[in-house]
Amino acid sequence: MSQTTNTGARYAFDSSGPESFAQYARLERHLDQTTATRLAPPVLTAGMTCWEVGAGGGSIARLMSRIVGPSGLVIATDLDTSHMTRWDGVTELNNVTVMRHNVLNGPVKGGPFDLIHARLLLVHLPTPTEVLRELANALAPGGWLVIEEYEMTDPRSPLLAVPPGGDVALFDEVLAAIADELTRHGADLGWGRRVHQTMLAEGLLDVDSIVHRESWSGDPTGNMLYDINSRQLQPQMEAAGLPAKRLDEFRCMIRDPRFAALSYEFVSTRGRAPRKAEQS
Repeated sequence: MSQTTNTGARYAFDSSGPESFAQYARLERHLDQTTATRLAPPVLTAGMTCWEVGAGGGSIARLMSRIVGPSGLVIATDLDTSHMTRWDGVTELNNVTVMRHNVLNGPVKGGPFDLIHARLLLVHLPTPTEVLRELANALAPGGWLVIEEYEMTDPRSPLLAVPPGGDVALFDEVLAAIADELTRHGADLGWGRRVHQTMLAEGLLDVDSIVHRESWSGDPTGNMLYDINSRQLQPQMEAAGLPAKRLDEFRCMIRDPRFAALSYEFVSTRGRAPRKAEQS
């Protein structure tokens, strides 16, 4: 997905670039189980009308499709729907509608919705609070809003273990450069921790949040977004003064099986619109 930000720049990661498929695959592997747990009944059930905002590779839209069944509907939107056009047979289920849509222009047609889900989206938008308000207003009575974001303001290093001779300072330098580049493109890296209070302010009920982190090791199953993000943002980081040689050294270090670090902090927050009997 590619959204305009408050700096006039665009979404930091090129959703059509050569690394985008690896990025989507790693995100799905890292986050889908957590998201599935957060969408478990009573949040998502058969027959619901759902909106997956910023659907990316579409794995959560596919999950919704299976659960809502033939009596339900899933609208999956993104500015770049090319990754979803590669689904095998999903659109033949007749309960998934894929369309290009910019959430900054307001809710998509087809509501009100029993469930709206957005993952790693609002953090990149210039007005996340206002967008959350519009999403909340697009809910049906009793409908659920689930917002999930990375939170990247913890000043502590996520390092858990480094191989002999590993450059701790280099790891922290590259992660700081990634964060700086995201901020330069308009991302609010502390937004994930503010979603809970924002949902409460919008009158949602049963608001709750969880935080998910896991260790990423240097073996082939380590699933490190640190590696892929450093590749996606390398031209910008080089322009900011981080030499390509140092980025190569960083990637070599984190691929070592003896390396380990915590993942980005993933904050999942959900809230429910009041039912008619609960409305004042």
